[in-house]
Amino acid sequence: NIIHMKYKKNRTQNEPFMVYGLNGCLSILDSSSCTIKKIIILDNFKKENPETLRLLKKHNSKLTELPSQIFNEEYHMYRTQGIIIYFTYELLDSFPNNENNDNECYLILDSIKDPQNLGQIIRTSECAGITGIVLPQRRSVGITNSVLQVSQGAFCHINIIKSINIKYLINDLKGIGFWIIGIENSIDA
Repeated sequence: NIIHMKYKKNRTQNEPFMVYGLNGCLSILDSSSCTIKKIIILDNFKKENPETLRLLKKHNSKLTELPSQIFNEEYHMYRTQGIIIYFTYELLDSFPNNENNDNECYLILDSIKDPQNLGQIIRTSECAGITGIVLPQRRSVGITNSVLQVSQGAFCHINIIKSINIKYLINDLKGIGFWIIGIENSIDA
């Protein structure tokens, strides 16, 4: 049920995600929510991007520099800006325990079918200060390479929670004092 980017075969559960380009990759390099498996950079990337050296040094054992001909042959279909990261990322199964924070806001999504839309929602939510996003296990797009790419690294700074049953989750949230506000944009006026 997880779809890989259009240029590649379908992604398996155990296969790492892939993000490319400076914004998304810098967030992953500085994140504790992602486990980096492999970093591939263009051979002149360090010279052209000296501000990333500190972050790259933390992951030096996973770093591979490729000559431009090989890099371009392998990744010509992406706008990489000279960097690609393969990593694992796990969704949360429950809300993190934040007893000290009375000011939390979660966005519960349902029936989001387009990975581009979900990525934009994640990016906008992070900018708006949303604590986390709840995604249903079924009837919506899951976390894909496209979703993570479009989010431009915002997924590293926001909790993303997978819910088996949104109806029960909403009732549980009401029970612990959350206000619930519903918005629907497909109803004809």
